[in-house]
Amino acid sequence: MSSAMLAYVYEVPQRKNHRVFVRSVVRFSLYVTLAILSQVAELLAGGGQPLPNSALHWPKSSKYDTPPKLVSGNYPVYPISQLRFNKSGFAVVAFTVGRDGRTYDIHVLRASYPYFGSHTVLAVRDWKFEPARKNGQPVAATIKLVMPFKVG
Repeated sequence: MSSAMLAYVYEVPQRKNHRVFVRSVVRFSLYVTLAILSQVAELLAGGGQPLPNSALHWPKSSKYDTPPKLVSGNYPVYPISQLRFNKSGFAVVAFTVGRDGRTYDIHVLRASYPYFGSHTVLAVRDWKFEPARKNGQPVAATIKLVMPFKVG
């Protein structure tokens, strides 16, 4: 075989592999771009805004004299899939504020859409409280929270 023939035989697979590689890189770049845009859209959807302490209502209880007070925490991020279609909903979660002011045992009791529940859990996980007090001592307190998700 001549050297020109050998070059042609080996050049064709290299070009084909190069095309496959370029397509793979383009697809990967597209997926990464879509993932980033999805995250940016969720941030622009209004999630992450500070939650005022007045948004939480603690029922009277014999387990504490003073209810927990929210020190820091943000609203859940609105699921972009629901925001896109202007859909409202809610999530009901239960959690415990420990003696250290952190949240524990967070679980979804009900949600009109699964991501309303999961996004609420993610938000509550990062909330910080002044713990409830009984006779001046910090105690754990449990609450059931209804988190509304409303468009606009």
